[in-house]
Amino acid sequence: MRTPQEVKEAAKFLTDSYKTQYSHLGQYNGYEVYTLRFLEHVIIGLPEVYLYKEGEDVITVFGENAFEIIDEAVRNTRARRKAARQAKNK
Repeated sequence: MRTPQEVKEAAKFLTDSYKTQYSHLGQYNGYEVYTLRFLEHVIIGLPEVYLYKEGEDVITVFGENAFEIIDEAVRNTRARRKAARQAKNK
């Protein structure tokens, strides 16, 4: 999945400072969830996620709240993939 320009702009302060790669984690409450993978060893603290919905401003969530969003987005992605595999095997 291609990372929207709005997400890239929201994360610009990190991508300008570190070698990073965008990672799409899935969906959370109707938003697409993105985060950054750091390609070098850095100590930055708790995770940061970017919530994107077309036509809306990007919402940046960091700290402990980001863990809940990451968990649900990954869980939703796994559930969708499992359902797709089951439908394909029928």
